[in-house]
Amino acid sequence: MYERPFNNADALTAPLRERWEQLLSLSAEADIRLSLYETVRSAERQRQLVEQGYSRRAHSRHQDGAAFDVRVKGHAEPEAVELMTHVVGPLGENIGLKWGGRWADPFDPFHFEM
Repeated sequence: MYERPFNNADALTAPLRERWEQLLSLSAEADIRLSLYETVRSAERQRQLVEQGYSRRAHSRHQDGAAFDVRVKGHAEPEAVELMTHVVGPLGENIGLKWGGRWADPFDPFHFEM
């Protein structure tokens, strides 16, 4: 059975939740609206993502509440990736987040972690 992403900020570690709130505010100041797509994930969901080729790791920082994925509201993928690459990702880095948009393989511009 397919598990849906869990997107509750309360499931994140306290320091990461604080960074999420900062990123949300900074992005809004740049007129970019974000939403949480996925926070904590189960071992079963992680296994499914590995099987589907979306992840290569048996254990994800999502499982520890130490990572989150976002979506850019009102923008389709090509434009959303551009906004993540040029605005949101660097904002996250400036507040101490590791950003998946810096990774070559897999390139993950919607992912942040501590």
